[in-house]
Amino acid sequence: MDEKKMAQIEAMILSMTPKERANPDLLNPSRKKRIAAGAGVDISEVNKLVKQFDQSRKMMKQLGGDDGKLVHIFEQAGTQFFTVLDPDDAIKQQLRREVSRYLRTVQPTWLRLGSVTALHLFQWFQNHRFCGCCGAPMKPDGKELAMRCTNDECHAVTYPAISPAIIVGIVNNGKILLTRSSVYKNPVYALVSGYMSVGETFETTVKREVKEETGLDVTNIQYYGNQPWGFSGAQMIGFWAELTGSDQVKLQEEELKEAGWYTPEEIPPAYEENPLDLTHYMIELFRAHKAPVQR
Repeated sequence: MDEKKMAQIEAMILSMTPKERANPDLLNPSRKKRIAAGAGVDISEVNKLVKQFDQSRKMMKQLGGDDGKLVHIFEQAGTQFFTVLDPDDAIKQQLRREVSRYLRTVQPTWLRLGSVTALHLFQWFQNHRFCGCCGAPMKPDGKELAMRCTNDECHAVTYPAISPAIIVGIVNNGKILLTRSSVYKNPVYALVSGYMSVGETFETTVKREVKEETGLDVTNIQYYGNQPWGFSGAQMIGFWAELTGSDQVKLQEEELKEAGWYTPEEIPPAYEENPLDLTHYMIELFRAHKAPVQR
């Protein structure tokens, strides 16, 4: 799907309220015409989009649930994502519980990050059912992706929480520093990473996390890319950096169990094909001698 088409779809979706997305019957012909005009498309395109929304609503009914609990959360590559607040028992009985890691296997590949983002938003909805200011119930806002307090004297609004975190590929004399976590049961090789603290710049966070976890100092910090990471409600921001000073690692053992320098040829095999996360994409880039710091 080309960028122009994607922009038109996004414009149409943004023109609709969350209630209209969850219940297309609310869209009368004149409302559809206004949405089409605002997005610069024929009304037939609006009807196609409404049909997608309606299919989700019908699926909800087929499962025996209340379609009034259906909430549209986002769109990716023309696919609409919905969540259900407080699913009915009839729906729960038809579902099976899986660990979140299961989403790494979703096919096609492009759908994986979308599924993880849906998980992020579902967990956010579940964690904000009550107002943090007055304790009253919260409900999805009718105009934007937010939860609004139902207390007429409060009306506090809460938006999805995103925690920024850095990933850094540290290089030195043709080698990259790989680490293994001491927190997870089956840690894989990864890069130094950590969450930002209030008041920090990205570069400050990179230097602090590297120093805390490995005792190393870095310079020439270069931004590489970023990705949403719904497993932990984070936005991962990737950097490359060069070692300055000693290459002797001093592990922060409560965070890391192992760290070492590897040439591209020495990097252990990837733990999965087509890794989902930016960390392992950067490692594979270095393995292939295509990292910006190798040019």
